[in-house]
Amino acid sequence: RYEGRSFGRRICQPAVILDFGALVNGYIQLDIEADENLVLDVTYAQALRQGRLYPESGGILRFNRYVLRAGRQQIESFEWHNLRYLQLTVRGDTGKGYASRIAVHSVCLRTIEYPTPVSGSFDCSDPLLTSIWEATQKTTRLCMLDVFMDNTFREKGGWGGDVSQIVLSALTCFGPVAVVKRYLNLFILEQSPSGVIPGGVPGWGGTGMGNGAIFDHAMAIPMRIVQYYEYSADLAFFRSIYPALRRYMDFMERYETEDGILAEVPGYVWFDWADLDKRLPSVLLNFYYCILLESMQKAAAYAGYPADQAIFSEKANNIRAYASRWWCEEPGAFPDSSLSDRFVPFSEQTNALALLCLNNRDQINLIIDNVFSRGFDIHGNTDLTQAGPPFALYVLEGLCKTGRHDLACDLIRQRHGLAIASGLETMPESWIFFPNGETSAAQGTLAAAYILTGEILGIKPGAPGFSTVLLEPHPSGLRWASGDLPIPAGLVNVQWKNEDTFTMQIMLPPQTMGLVRLPCRNDCPPNCDTAQQIECIGDRWCVHLSAGSHWIKLDYRI
Repeated sequence: RYEGRSFGRRICQPAVILDFGALVNGYIQLDIEADENLVLDVTYAQALRQGRLYPESGGILRFNRYVLRAGRQQIESFEWHNLRYLQLTVRGDTGKGYASRIAVHSVCLRTIEYPTPVSGSFDCSDPLLTSIWEATQKTTRLCMLDVFMDNTFREKGGWGGDVSQIVLSALTCFGPVAVVKRYLNLFILEQSPSGVIPGGVPGWGGTGMGNGAIFDHAMAIPMRIVQYYEYSADLAFFRSIYPALRRYMDFMERYETEDGILAEVPGYVWFDWADLDKRLPSVLLNFYYCILLESMQKAAAYAGYPADQAIFSEKANNIRAYASRWWCEEPGAFPDSSLSDRFVPFSEQTNALALLCLNNRDQINLIIDNVFSRGFDIHGNTDLTQAGPPFALYVLEGLCKTGRHDLACDLIRQRHGLAIASGLETMPESWIFFPNGETSAAQGTLAAAYILTGEILGIKPGAPGFSTVLLEPHPSGLRWASGDLPIPAGLVNVQWKNEDTFTMQIMLPPQTMGLVRLPCRNDCPPNCDTAQQIECIGDRWCVHLSAGSHWIKLDYRI
């Protein structure tokens, strides 16, 4: 709020910049007193550039112009805006050329936000990771109103694809709130008769997929729907939309070759802003299709369609078998396209999906060594196409699936951490934020909170709706971590320390059970007086818990 400023009578086009201290969504409200026909330009921006307000985004200047009447008046903007900085510029009428008199009694924002408290939390021994989690939560909150938005400053669109990552961040920070279900259901409501799921909502549906459509954007929606069900256990909703998911898979099947891979597809393939080789047949697209098929296997099982489950399993296995034709012994990685040659840079994107799809341990180890063990400095490894923020989720998931949580933390520090190093408290749409058209709050960069809570702190659904809570921490060099995850039954609280010994405190809400998985290092089982059962399965101690408070100790660090 800004109150009580009068601009000097002799200043030509006086201006003032106000700092609201943080990015906020709200309606600009003015209480001013002025002479008739004075022009007031109200310009807003998310950041300053060299001390000056820079309101341009997407080729559009963001400002409101008001021609004032005589006397005191109150004005509120027609639409809400996202801003941190606001500039008032007074322009005189054409007769005088300068403002004869204006008094600004107050400037304020009537803020708006989704009506839910922040119930998730994360803290750890690395302040940078904690700050990144908090920035992800703040960005999620800004991009969450009646529907999820790709950003708060430019088109404010409900895209699918990379933007759908906000579902995972929202589930992590706020739980299965109603807007998650609404966002996902809008894609189903706008499905075309041909089975196509639109690339964005609301109002982006159609009767088919033209040349301007992003083919891969819709592929993320069934994945997010399955993940929403695993967090919420909303079985009635899930069963009601499963037939729509099945129609979408029938649509996808039309573009399979006799070998079961996707070749020529309508629209165009995007995935990331990075310079990928997107020629068809695309290795990247087919690995993504394999991940979609794996999600649909789960969907069919949850909805009670075993025949569909078998179909999707067979299709995914066909792609895995075919993938051996794409493997390049030199440099020991997968290319983006089956048309690529060894002189084309290989990418983190395609090889991250390979980590998620394949079970060949030799290939996995080579991919880790040749692609992901080289560091995540965005200015290094110029012979490798690096994943941008829109694709970071899959890189992080691939690293965690293969047991390289340490590399996942390194990526979060080196890339997501750039936003914190630049002074932002939110996640921008590129690794390095430039206030020249980009937005400093974009939901395509929100994978970090989901990974830090689910993989590092170690809280994941062991059964739909967390009737069983899976607790499997991966310290990855951290000395301690703590946090809360909101689930339908309440809050799961976890605190652990990893020093000379490993200790873990757990609070499970009523009507839940817990399964703790910890690495076996010797024959001495974990100490837990409240455990229902402790057993060793493979290389993991499995500690079965009931609802309530528990304390676990290992005689070694993990």
